[in-house]
Amino acid sequence: MRIWRIILIITLGTVSLTSVLGQTTAQATPPPRLRLHRGTFDLQAPPATAAVAELSRAAPGTYDIIQFRGPITLADRTALEKTGVSILEYLPDYAYLVEGTAVQLS
Repeated sequence: MRIWRIILIITLGTVSLTSVLGQTTAQATPPPRLRLHRGTFDLQAPPATAAVAELSRAAPGTYDIIQFRGPITLADRTALEKTGVSILEYLPDYAYLVEGTAVQLS
């Protein structure tokens, strides 16, 4: 859960800064989707249990996907690296495939 707390703090800071600068848009921006070879996923939607199980079997181990709400900044990446996880690759849209211990990923 530590990663999610860091992401939440970064996200809240970004939202606050955007509001202060008056750059909010009139229309709500749709949440980013995760685009993989096996399909496109909306991580805001309830999980499709079968799809999650299939992806877990395809890559067993201590891997996780960390998705941000928008373009990933250097500060976002630095905060993620400070958790000790290994960033393996970028995944569109705004996500990283990471590997770490169970403690790092919780």
